[in-house]
Amino acid sequence: DPADSESEAWGELFRSKVEDTVARAEASKDATERDHLYVEAASLLVMRDDNLEGAFPLLERIGEEKLRSRMTQELRETAVTIAIKKGDIERAYRLITDAPVGARSVQLFVEVAKRLVKAGDLSRAKQLIADAHKTVTESDWDAEEKDYQLVAIANIGAQIDPTMGFKSMRSAVDAINAGPYRAEGGYGVGVGGKISFSDTYDYEDGFAALAREACFP
Repeated sequence: DPADSESEAWGELFRSKVEDTVARAEASKDATERDHLYVEAASLLVMRDDNLEGAFPLLERIGEEKLRSRMTQELRETAVTIAIKKGDIERAYRLITDAPVGARSVQLFVEVAKRLVKAGDLSRAKQLIADAHKTVTESDWDAEEKDYQLVAIANIGAQIDPTMGFKSMRSAVDAINAGPYRAEGGYGVGVGGKISFSDTYDYEDGFAALAREACFP
């Protein structure tokens, strides 16, 4: 069974000692093998020991530039995810804001912002969402990916600040309507009277937050 084989491989890796893996990398005469071993050692430090800071020096030893850049980004995102799961929002915030702009995960920005909103730290949550919005709008991602991310940003933005919410929701809707992936679906009333969207994009959280803040004559 391929799944069992993969599980066994991960189990063996997690039982390894980082020092032994680094020693094998240093002794290797093959550049590809050496890079692979440094990736293993760095991955162990992050995924098993939650030690991204200890992994950075090992990642710097990876000779192949694209692999080094990709693994640095992936392991940083893994460390942020671990911090979120542990409830360590301060560490998650620091790790994600320290990342180079081009290597930032908008999804993780949104997840950290959600936790900050729950903790009542609206100022930092607002800054994260502003940074995430800038990252999306300045990216070279395809239109569909941008649309998904803008809706996610709009939903959390609406929970932070009504003005930001209206602006980000308008930005998301305009982008979708102008793009090639305009939704064809509609809406209805779901459980508990909540709006239930049947199209590709779900604005429910954002619109619900804005409705609570809106003032009607």
